[in-house]
Amino acid sequence: MPYYLRLAAIRATLAFCLMLASITLLDSCAGLPSAREAGLRFSTQAADIPPGIEWAVREEAFELINSWDPLVVLSGGTAPISAESWADFKPPRPWLKNIERHILFSGSYFLRSPSAPEKVSGRDGIIWWEIAGYSWIELARPLAVDFVPAGKKTDISHPAPGMLVLKAIKKPQILRFSGSFYRLSDPLGNLYAMHACEAPEPSLNVVLPPGWVLEKVALEEDLLIPPVGGANGSYHVILGDSLGQGYHQYRFVSESYPPPKPPRAQPKAATKPLEADAGAEVDVGADARADVGAEAEAVRENSAEAGVESGDEDKK
Repeated sequence: MPYYLRLAAIRATLAFCLMLASITLLDSCAGLPSAREAGLRFSTQAADIPPGIEWAVREEAFELINSWDPLVVLSGGTAPISAESWADFKPPRPWLKNIERHILFSGSYFLRSPSAPEKVSGRDGIIWWEIAGYSWIELARPLAVDFVPAGKKTDISHPAPGMLVLKAIKKPQILRFSGSFYRLSDPLGNLYAMHACEAPEPSLNVVLPPGWVLEKVALEEDLLIPPVGGANGSYHVILGDSLGQGYHQYRFVSESYPPPKPPRAQPKAATKPLEADAGAEVDVGADARADVGAEAEAVRENSAEAGVESGDEDKK
């Protein structure tokens, strides 16, 4: 085969592989193992919330995903991308645009980038990226993906109606909700707050798994959702539904994630009833008959001493 044909074939193969990578890693989580397959285990204890937080407020989030090494970066810093530029922006490989969503929380505080040391926070803990002339913050690292109901699989970015995508990510960020929010609850008592939606407004008209409930709830005070994993925790568990609505889990029934599997029920030992020949009398033995007779006689004597004759208790 001529050289130029071999080169064209290599380029076509590479383009096809990149296309597959773009499809399978869309929304940063496709192709990831389940939490148990990854050996993931962390405490659901909330991280410490530092005093004097200066909350950042966003209405839109422009994010990129690394399709070769799952990592999410957020536009920000000294040279953020504008909404006008984002519309026609084509990021260089291996970066892809994340799904655009409308922000529903009232404020956020970024503790540090996921690759930064745990004890570093604030600006010292932010890792910056320069991509295509714009500045980006290293925001999150997806770790594992699971599905609800368990045992079934669906599209990562747009799950089928009646299914949810459950993702464990490393994202040291605190979210704040004020006024009201959309609360999702599961049959076990875990709670989740809707943080973003693809449509201009959230919708309660979404098909959920059996026992799950979505409702709008008024807040008497701000709801803060820190990461979990202990005092310096970095983990969040997020969900996605079929309408492109995303949620952060903020109440955990289990002390660790993923929750331990319930013990398997042990099969009961087979029992066989005592069989006797039809019409035959089962002899319990002379000693047993003697014991029963002695106990009955003792009961009668005690009753007589107490002045209670047989049948008198019903008459009183």
